[in-house]
Amino acid sequence: MGIELLERVNLPTLHINFLVDNSIILGPDAVKTDYPQFPNDIRIRYSDLSEGWSGTGNITSEPLFSDAAGHDYHLQAASPCIDAGDPATTDPDGTRADMGALYWQQSSGAHRFVRGLVNNDPSVDIADPVALLLHLFVGSSINCEEAADANDDGNVNITDALYLLDFLFRTGPPLATPSGACGVDPTPDSLGCALVACP
Repeated sequence: MGIELLERVNLPTLHINFLVDNSIILGPDAVKTDYPQFPNDIRIRYSDLSEGWSGTGNITSEPLFSDAAGHDYHLQAASPCIDAGDPATTDPDGTRADMGALYWQQSSGAHRFVRGLVNNDPSVDIADPVALLLHLFVGSSINCEEAADANDDGNVNITDALYLLDFLFRTGPPLATPSGACGVDPTPDSLGCALVACP
């Protein structure tokens, strides 16, 4: 059980306020209340729950603990909970807050990025292959070569721009992992990434 509000005898209008941010709440019933008439008494934001709960920034994803069976609740580098907490708060390493009690130290060496976000804005669109072409042929800078390596072959070249265009406009093959959300490159290569944290 994650959070449970039980009714007390002869207290049908009892208010119990729960304000939860930047947390991971798992269980068969992540949140259970005997007071559904007071939906605003439970406010959960920027948290990962094992079941849906309305609230800004909430997700329902596998948090990827290092070893949950062994009670090690540190996050793995590919966890969707990293840099997914309240953007107004930060972890001790200076990056956006993570969800959960134990933050992931960003200086651990594994760069987190979203594949295809060449120009580092929030979405993969036509501006990304254009930014890549400008990088290749005009010398414009890009922040994260790993994000520009659309096909994850360990190189940044014209085939990545074509791969992005095919993905965007011709229902071509999907972008290599990590795509759609922050993660680490599953394929070791020599490409760099100057981003401190995912957008």
